[in-house]
Amino acid sequence: AQLSKIGNLKVIARTSVMRYKEPESRDLPQIARELGVATILEGRVRRADCRVRVVAQLIDPETDEQLWAETYDRQLDDIFAIQSDVADHIASALQAEISPKAKFQIEKRPTEDIDAYNSYLKGRFFRWKYPESSENELKAVDHFLDATEKDPSFALAYAEFAECYNMLARNSFGSWEKAESAVEQALKLDANLPEAHVARGQHRLLRYGDWLGAEAAFKRALELDPNHWNAHRHYGLLLARMGRYAEALVERKQVHQLDPVAPMSNSNLAESYLLMGDFDQVIEIYQKMVELYPEQDIWHSRLAVVYAEKGLFDEALEELAKVKPPNRNSRDYLSQAGYIQALMGNRAKAQEYVERLESLELGAFRKNVSIARICVG
Repeated sequence: AQLSKIGNLKVIARTSVMRYKEPESRDLPQIARELGVATILEGRVRRADCRVRVVAQLIDPETDEQLWAETYDRQLDDIFAIQSDVADHIASALQAEISPKAKFQIEKRPTEDIDAYNSYLKGRFFRWKYPESSENELKAVDHFLDATEKDPSFALAYAEFAECYNMLARNSFGSWEKAESAVEQALKLDANLPEAHVARGQHRLLRYGDWLGAEAAFKRALELDPNHWNAHRHYGLLLARMGRYAEALVERKQVHQLDPVAPMSNSNLAESYLLMGDFDQVIEIYQKMVELYPEQDIWHSRLAVVYAEKGLFDEALEELAKVKPPNRNSRDYLSQAGYIQALMGNRAKAQEYVERLESLELGAFRKNVSIARICVG
């Protein structure tokens, strides 16, 4: 996170990087190709009581040459100083210039309370689990709330809480007032926090349909941090909703560069190509996701929809049949299978999928969107 604040460094988002956390996936040249990077930072962290050991090394994946390495044995409350030191050394090794503004952001501590920071990290774990679900969002907000209770000045935790609560409120699992209060508190504590402006933009969009207010907030977040992939993600969503498809594609390509193998960034990029009628690009993305995530059936059903959009109904049904039976009662499967039947003119079968969706326990927004998609077909 600290490295991404250095403007001329391309730092891959955690949602893509975590795919490679297991030792058996350590094929550095392949990882570098999949992520589109020239160097890889490896690290190990061990905690014992109030002490922490961090081992970090910067590697050239083509030659396996170690460009920089360091081991830190510190008190746990020194973790932010370790992060700053690692960022300084890596920037030096890569001959990247750190602006005064970036240096300030790198050295700024989000909180002085380590327990609050641990709660915040637990919240982020559930916040970014894929696929998104209200269950994970509820777990995330509990941890973010715990972080703010431990440190009432923790602006970043308020911002993340607000973004999560926006989604819960949209799906009828939370109140808009509580989300807005968290947005305002985050901005009050730190008016220059990109995450707070992202949460504000999301709130303006989802609660009020205020496109211009949301756009101003997302643009402000990107002024503060041009590499903020989540700001690019939300801005791309807004632009697509406004019908500015070419601009949305630019934002989503930017997100994809920073988060190249994550399901969410690939889904959004595919959506942009779909809106512009480029079915072949969408098929290429979904085929790649089937290869990367063979255990996730959602990519088969999404690929089936694109085949159906092209009029390739045999291929669509063949792809749909690859979804494992236990997963054929999910919201995504029912919506996509029903849409395909509607495109094929099988109205009775499409209605069956609508009725199955109506029987699911879902938030009103997600359920209505899923049913509407079948009706559009």
